[in-house]
Amino acid sequence: MTLARNVGPTRIHDDRLMGTGSRQSTILIERLVASLADRSDVIATIARLLPGTNAGSLATSILPAGFAVNAPGMNSLVAGPVAAAVLGVYVMAAGALTCAVIARRDVR
Repeated sequence: MTLARNVGPTRIHDDRLMGTGSRQSTILIERLVASLADRSDVIATIARLLPGTNAGSLATSILPAGFAVNAPGMNSLVAGPVAAAVLGVYVMAAGALTCAVIARRDVR
């Protein structure tokens, strides 16, 4: 099993080494929840709190009408300001978690 191989001047890394497998599973879960959102109010509420749904809604609210009608992930499930607020909460939570981990692991 090789983790990296040379291809010309660049190196192509294995997905397990770069950690993209967990990102792909997160996207898969988000798409699954979004596809089931019309079947239950509880699942629809959960779908509105996911970062992918809010990112697509924010992009839809910023871009001109009809710009990316058929693009995957582009939706209008959440209003633009609400999507920006939810994504802001995700950024602040990630920053707080990062600071907590660094303080625990490196500072103490």
